[in-house]
Amino acid sequence: MQVTVYSCCYTVRLELNDKETATRILGANDKLLAKFEVPYLSGELRAVGMNQGKIVSSKILRTAGPAAKIHLAADRETVRADGDDLSYVSVEITDAEGNPLQDAALPVRFSVSGAGELAALGSGSPNKP
Repeated sequence: MQVTVYSCCYTVRLELNDKETATRILGANDKLLAKFEVPYLSGELRAVGMNQGKIVSSKILRTAGPAAKIHLAADRETVRADGDDLSYVSVEITDAEGNPLQDAALPVRFSVSGAGELAALGSGSPNKP
């Protein structure tokens, strides 16, 4: 499968289940993208960003189990109930350990109680409205 890593680091390394699979040095023409072809295996995929041989960032993706939770994250702790304030709330479907299901296609219903109202909904999926 193709894996694309967005990074401003000079070098990006991919590790699949604690084994280095590939390393890319990003040049000016790469536009902050490191592309890799890797076999699909369950477990853990780690992207490591390095500058001058030192690790400066990393991100881990883990294979998720079955859908178990709905995680909501608001962009702020309080919202003024004056009709002019707004909060964005992200919704994520996760497994029991909190790993996000990247391809979850479950119906979710929303409702608001109290002084607020639901202004809009959107999906991050390119295949779903």
